Amino acid sequence: MIGRDPRRQGLTERMNSWVELLLAALFVGLLLAAVDIGRWLAGRHLERGSAHTIDAGAIQGAMLGLLALLLGFSFGGASSRFVERQDLVVADASAIQSAWLDADLLGSSGADSLKRELETYLAHRLTYAADDVAARGAELNDSERRLDRLWRVTVEADAEAPELKAETLRSVQALFDVLDRRVAAAHKHLPVAILALLVICSLLTLMVIGYSGRLDGHRRVLLTRVLAVLIASALLATVDMDHGRIGLIQVSDAPLVRLAEQRLQP
Repeated sequence: MIGRDPRRQGLTERMNSWVELLLAALFVGLLLAAVDIGRWLAGRHLERGSAHTIDAGAIQGAMLGLLALLLGFSFGGASSRFVERQDLVVADASAIQSAWLDADLLGSSGADSLKRELETYLAHRLTYAADDVAARGAELNDSERRLDRLWRVTVEADAEAPELKAETLRSVQALFDVLDRRVAAAHKHLPVAILALLVICSLLTLMVIGYSGRLDGHRRVLLTRVLAVLIASALLATVDMDHGRIGLIQVSDAPLVRLAEQRLQP
């Protein structure tokens, strides 16, 4: 079978998904603990007899607005990066397909050699995902060596006319361009400082909600739990899309798989 071992890949994805869900559940617990801390602080405030000196409701509304703004921009950025990575898979499959078709512009021996190298490169491309190639130098170097062989085979091949070989060379060059774009996209992530700011802002917002509820005399248990789950889910989806290969939301290699089924199966 061409590509990654489906059993190993499936096990890795399930493990990653369980780890992410565990971290999300832990974060929900931290958010609910922040609510209780806020209620405890409000109790201390009430004991001092100064319940009407703080407009906690206005502060709560401002912090919820800030959290919504941060989550919205972070989610939107992660979503655009996820779509970019998915589009690059399509571009990769299209570039390989174009090089395969343009191989026929060369002489018969050159076309056969180029197609064999393209088969090897496609199998390698399916073995390592875009993010994996960028993360591990050995796989990236292997991809570059395979593309260099494609280029040399094309340069050394015979063709009926120079313009035919030039067209094939342009198709092979497109593979280099797609690889560079994939590697660049794999390094685009939400900055750690912004992610930390989201976590801190979420905790402080839930703490203020607990504080305000205690001052108003309302516990709001159901609402705070729902809000904690929603915040944790939004952060989980943001991190998932921002990486694309490690959790519940995965970049699909379906275009490359279909191409392999068309070109590599006997």
